[in-house]
Amino acid sequence: MYPRAPKSRTEIERLLLTELQACEGCEGAAGVSIVGWPDFLPEAPNWTVAQFKPGTADDYDCERALIVIVERFQGFYELVQKH
Repeated sequence: MYPRAPKSRTEIERLLLTELQACEGCEGAAGVSIVGWPDFLPEAPNWTVAQFKPGTADDYDCERALIVIVERFQGFYELVQKH
């Protein structure tokens, strides 16, 4: 397993939204919010999506797309506090 890149909450949310808006039916998505939790195992993700704002996009399409996107991004990015 490769080390995950450290990203702030804002960076991960922006990346998720951009990826979500690129999905069919989700172009009008307006926002994604994540929440962090302690990573009890080094290989486990330390964040997940808390909520999203579909805006003019289809709720169902966005939910389905986020399942795939979040799983992939959790392997790429680790939530860190940046000051």
